[in-house]
Amino acid sequence: MPLNTTETAWENRALPRLGIQCALAPRVCTQSLWATLWINPGTSCQNRARIGLQRTARKLGSRWQRALASIVTGFAVLTDTPAFMPATALLCLVIAISDGDSFTARCGSPGAYEKVRVRIAAIDAPEYSQAYGQRARQQLARLCWRQQARIEPVDHDPYGRTVAQVQCQGQDAASTQVRTGMAWVYTPRAQAYPHLDDLQRQARAQHQGLWADAQPVPPWQYRHRQR
Repeated sequence: MPLNTTETAWENRALPRLGIQCALAPRVCTQSLWATLWINPGTSCQNRARIGLQRTARKLGSRWQRALASIVTGFAVLTDTPAFMPATALLCLVIAISDGDSFTARCGSPGAYEKVRVRIAAIDAPEYSQAYGQRARQQLARLCWRQQARIEPVDHDPYGRTVAQVQCQGQDAASTQVRTGMAWVYTPRAQAYPHLDDLQRQARAQHQGLWADAQPVPPWQYRHRQR
């Protein structure tokens, strides 16, 4: 990141991008990032970068948490603002739907947009080529496509996608997909979302969506068979 950027360009492009990257990819908050923030204080985008640092501190181990806590505190002293503000989720425009549990969103501000590939946390929808795959994608599109999504990152998957809790039109996307029988609860990653198990039991009892089949095939089994 060049450090001779004008303050206007910094506010419009550089710092918003760093804030998004920091929130979505924890280890981007390196010493060089902190140096960049230190040299460019007093901009209108400080809060976004600070939120990224706070998210990073929560995601990493205790040693990193202590180090980043001191960074956030130092950043607050530098900018004369409270050290630990409540972190807010990213608000992004959904621009493409991949399948029933993933999409692409445009995050950031004009001149500093980032395309972010998102996987909805705790669920697994049928593959597009699988039974109910197209219907699951259509259901998610009705809820989120061309809508502002509230994205709260929780992890990354092996494909580089941001795993996140997602809300569109005031509805939790994971809950909607499970309730309508358009996704399975992905148990290995759903411990923090016990309500999804209840929604899945209800959908199954009511033969919603994929549960209309006598023996629906979980997408993880389907993927394994395709290898």
